[in-house]
Amino acid sequence: MQLADILREHAAGGTCVLVALAEGGDQAFTDAALALGIPVDVVLPCTLYEDTFEGAEAKAKYHSLLAQSNNVVTLDYVEPSEDAFLAAGKYVVDHCDLLVTLWNGKQAAGKGGTGDVVEYARSLGRPLIHVHPGLLEVTGPG
Repeated sequence: MQLADILREHAAGGTCVLVALAEGGDQAFTDAALALGIPVDVVLPCTLYEDTFEGAEAKAKYHSLLAQSNNVVTLDYVEPSEDAFLAAGKYVVDHCDLLVTLWNGKQAAGKGGTGDVVEYARSLGRPLIHVHPGLLEVTGPG
């Protein structure tokens, strides 16, 4: 089964994609969901999250995706920080039925990285799909 099929299957049940809109995987996944007609909700780690995007093009992409989302939740952090990013990752895990990760399989480089979020999801027994960008492998859900 392809990832698009899994997304369609879950979206048919009334679910949506929940992301933090980080550059890279989050934004690519958001683009894919929107192209499939799957609703997107966003959790912003902090009030000043826009400050993490460098350059006009990155900020424009962020604002475009934000404008296309259904719901936006902003966590109670003002400044971008590892604590805010970890809280956003945990928020996604706590509010999802299935976690899809684009992850190299390594420990988080800093607090709040994908490795920390995957570890948290596994501790809760949350089903997850792991897309490994380097190996081009998809495993899960499981």
